[in-house]
Amino acid sequence: MGFKRLNINLVRRSQAKGGSFDAGILNNTVDEIITDLTSLSSEWNSKLVPMFSTVPDGTKDILVSAFKNGLDGKTLWVDFLANEAKSVKLFFNSIRSRPNTIKEQFEDVYKKIDAIESGSSLGVSGEKIVSILSLADSDSYASDVPKIKRIFSFNPTLYIRTGANLLIEMRAVGAMGALGKTGIIKLKNFTDDEDLLTIQFSSTTIELQSANVKIGSGAGEMPQQEKLYTVEIFVDDSPAAEDSLELGSIELRMVNTII
Repeated sequence: MGFKRLNINLVRRSQAKGGSFDAGILNNTVDEIITDLTSLSSEWNSKLVPMFSTVPDGTKDILVSAFKNGLDGKTLWVDFLANEAKSVKLFFNSIRSRPNTIKEQFEDVYKKIDAIESGSSLGVSGEKIVSILSLADSDSYASDVPKIKRIFSFNPTLYIRTGANLLIEMRAVGAMGALGKTGIIKLKNFTDDEDLLTIQFSSTTIELQSANVKIGSGAGEMPQQEKLYTVEIFVDDSPAAEDSLELGSIELRMVNTII
């Protein structure tokens, strides 16, 4: 509901100079003043105060005050309640520790559009772009002879993005059928016959394990060119049937963190 129209009830009542005092006229005048002030107070407190309570007044940032600099896109918050929480973080100015103004929000949008069009940026610093390659589904295996779950061709340079740092991570979900043995998952450079990383399970409680592989030309590193790779699973030290590796899944994640 918008503002109500204020009707001023006060009426001028003239009295003769030096004439007798009329208490009735005074009382009527006072009643009219009270009625007008009550209406004004009601509109002020119930409408104006709530409406302007979220207008920047220099409290959150001394440079942003509509009461000092006027009301426009530079002195209005996009979201008064914005903070570092993920759901409203896009509307928060982390440098100034306050919400974005409307002007700042539009500037941010246009910068992103320009960056996308020019190809110079992927997004906001710290954000992650994740690509996932599934390597294996569920399995139950109880042998110390490696079992190849997948052989695949892979080139890490295809996932390198300008303006971001690439991390390659293998993740696996699994558990052991019994305590005492260790289930092993191995990523191997099949072309060069070189082990890159291993993930181990020893608990009977299902869990997520992960390990990273470095891109480079050194020993145990993933070359910056296309190679064949294998994912193998096995259990160490002559396992019995109950010593199985209970595998849930294996995946390779290419995580680009925007600089």
